[in-house]
Amino acid sequence: SNFIKFWCLLVFIPISSLSLNLTIPPINCEGNITCGNGERHYMCMTPQTQCKPFELLKMNEDKIYNFLLGHNGLRNRVAKQYQIANMNIVHWSMKLQWRAEIFLKRCKVEPDACQDNGPLETQINENYLFHHGLIGESWPAHLVRQWFNEFGYREEWQDFTARRKMGIVGNFSNLIYPLVKLIGCNGAHLPTGYLFVCFYWPRTLETYEDGFRYGEPCAQCDPKVPACSRVFPGLCGVDMEGSNGASIFQEDPQHEENTTKNVIRSKHSSHITPSSHS
Repeated sequence: SNFIKFWCLLVFIPISSLSLNLTIPPINCEGNITCGNGERHYMCMTPQTQCKPFELLKMNEDKIYNFLLGHNGLRNRVAKQYQIANMNIVHWSMKLQWRAEIFLKRCKVEPDACQDNGPLETQINENYLFHHGLIGESWPAHLVRQWFNEFGYREEWQDFTARRKMGIVGNFSNLIYPLVKLIGCNGAHLPTGYLFVCFYWPRTLETYEDGFRYGEPCAQCDPKVPACSRVFPGLCGVDMEGSNGASIFQEDPQHEENTTKNVIRSKHSSHITPSSHS
């Protein structure tokens, strides 16, 4: 049928055609651009570590896979539980990871004052957490879970709206925002503990609620990619073959050239299964 032919065309969309729609414009550093704190944008300065000891955590394919699986698995759960019809699958941006690492070198446990600076297409949202004590190899999964647990999954959706306006579920709000397409994260060991940061692009709309469409999950997707994930059926987006719904957009921060790399896992790979609250 025509429907089957249309679906096959969607499944075999070339990766290059997708990456064109997932390019974050560069920060325009001309004219002494400053942020909300009056300082020059940190992306327009030579990156320098501002504390010692300082050590960026190693971000390998396993860590990226766990970040993507954690985010998409939980976004899929929220879409199904609260009947959100336009929840996107998210992919990994090397550019956002690089920006997070530059931010971490500032050694400041505070919100990114530059996240809403400049034109909308370069703005991001930020989640962060400071942790005292030791961390394990599965820290990406635990980090995403901690942000998700700001809002109890048994609560009513109207409770989320009320708590968001009180400013107490900010990390959860960014994690499950439907229109997000790219994420990039990392952490660093600072003198007194670990600081973790995730950046989300594009930034939320001026009115947060305007980003939500309600109804059958994956029923009101962006017309540019009108397909549902095969791995996370409640999410909008075309899966990269062999990637279990996760891909890395490798963006050269200097030259703005994109390539895409699959995060490949065999069918025997371990998965993060969202657990219930105790």
